[in-house]
Amino acid sequence: MQVRGAATVVAGTTVGDSTTVGTGTTFGTGATLGVGTAVGAGTTVGDGTTVGTGTTVGTGATLGVGTAVGAGTTVGHGTTVGTGTTVGTGATLGVGTAVGDGTTVGTGTTVGDGTTVGTGTTIGAGTTVGADATVGASTTVGAGTTVSPCTTVGAATTFGGSTSVGGSTTIGESANSNIGVHGRKVPLCIHGHETIV
Repeated sequence: MQVRGAATVVAGTTVGDSTTVGTGTTFGTGATLGVGTAVGAGTTVGDGTTVGTGTTVGTGATLGVGTAVGAGTTVGHGTTVGTGTTVGTGATLGVGTAVGDGTTVGTGTTVGDGTTVGTGTTIGAGTTVGADATVGASTTVGAGTTVSPCTTVGAATTFGGSTSVGGSTTIGESANSNIGVHGRKVPLCIHGHETIV
């Protein structure tokens, strides 16, 4: 293990060969880092958390207690992954993303920068959730689905696999949807950033 500056590694932590750990990183009891993992400065890895081989965890990220992050995954800078969450092999969580407790993010899934994923949500394998989107608690997003940037998906919503949800759309939150509005200001999403026009 190569540590760049001071890091806190407690008894019971397992760190694989060729792993790099940034300054100010803290590991909980029983945390496991796979071979060839890179963990950025100021990151917190919770008790009993497992980080797979070849995974990159960005600066200032937080991995909650009992979280499992698959091999070859990228967790962006400043991203928070909740307690008891599972992130599949080869997934990408963008910069500043927040993933709630007890959530499952499937293998090969991409969650864009600044996106919020609610507690107890399941996102299927091979799904793309665009930047600045919100996916509510207890939602199921089927495998291969595309959720465009700036989209809001309400709590307890279910999408089948291979569904596409357009940008600046609100689904399942209220009757004040951005679908088919007349005479109202409508959000326009450009490159993951919403503007009212």
